[in-house]
Amino acid sequence: MDIKGSKMTHGEFAAEGRITQHLKDVHLMLEQAECVKQRLPLLEIHADVLEACVRQGEGDLDNSAVIKEIRRRTRS
Repeated sequence: MDIKGSKMTHGEFAAEGRITQHLKDVHLMLEQAECVKQRLPLLEIHADVLEACVRQGEGDLDNSAVIKEIRRRTRS
C-alpha cells in the first residue's frame, strides 16, 4: 500500500502491473471459486471496478488507477 497509495494520491499511473493483467487474474480466481461453488463477493466487486476501468480506456494503466473508478463512483 505504501507504493500504490502514493501512486494513487499523486496520480502517477505508469504501469508496473496493468489493470488488464490484474483483471485476467481476478477472472481466473472467480472461475476457480465457481468450480467449488464458492462465492467471493468482494472479488466480484473488484472485478466490476477493474472492468469499468477497462471500459474507460484505462486498461493499460497501473492497477493503482482503480482509484479513478472509485472516485467516479463516489461523485455526487
